[in-house]
Amino acid sequence: MSRRELPPLAARVLAAYGGAERWASARSIRATLSIGGLALLVKGRWPLRHVSVGAELDFPRMRIDGLAGSRSVAWLEGGSARLASLSGETWTARGDARARLRGLRRLLWWDRLDATYFLGYLLWNELTFPRLFLRPDVEWTQLDDVSLSATFPSGFPTHCTEQIFRFDRETGLLRRHDFTADVFGRWARAAAIVIKHREWDGIMYVCRRLATPGGAGGKRFTWPVLWSEEVHGWQLSSASLS
Repeated sequence: MSRRELPPLAARVLAAYGGAERWASARSIRATLSIGGLALLVKGRWPLRHVSVGAELDFPRMRIDGLAGSRSVAWLEGGSARLASLSGETWTARGDARARLRGLRRLLWWDRLDATYFLGYLLWNELTFPRLFLRPDVEWTQLDDVSLSATFPSGFPTHCTEQIFRFDRETGLLRRHDFTADVFGRWARAAAIVIKHREWDGIMYVCRRLATPGGAGGKRFTWPVLWSEEVHGWQLSSASLS
């Protein structure tokens, strides 16, 4: 399947983040980050502090160290969630993790596999941007000179099918991401705001962001903070994730 032609704004954004050639030749991202907020607390999950993570670029595969204890590794692998030991021994797994989030119990509480799926797809989508532009199964439409709409395929591990990304007019860098967090409910509109970028080896990356509730017509509320994220270290790699 060939890659679709990108709208002019998408091509400009990709260039602002290091260019298509560099992202196309990379295999994975390694990072250290912290993440917390009300979205986790209301499901009985605690914040994560300075955890090591890794994201495959060609496939929705995400590694989160320490989610279920210091000697654990949590994996998102497509639509499945898995907990394993540091040596690779699988402790428990869930094949269709998204479907299981619709259960009554999950309105009040998430287990570690639920949290693995949510945090796995959340971080994978964030860390692999703008490589998402190079995927043939994601369709991008330019809405105006600073906004793009992304249409994801059915079943893709992401917030929802239709999402909107807004960019800085001068730099082309991401400023805001609007979506509905379907795993919470179709009412769960949110807006993720980029607070700060940094540069690593000539590539800009988002190092601080937070998400708050969103409303109709692009309205954004400043409280409560649904999740906040800080990236302490980041590296684009030519090696596969292990």
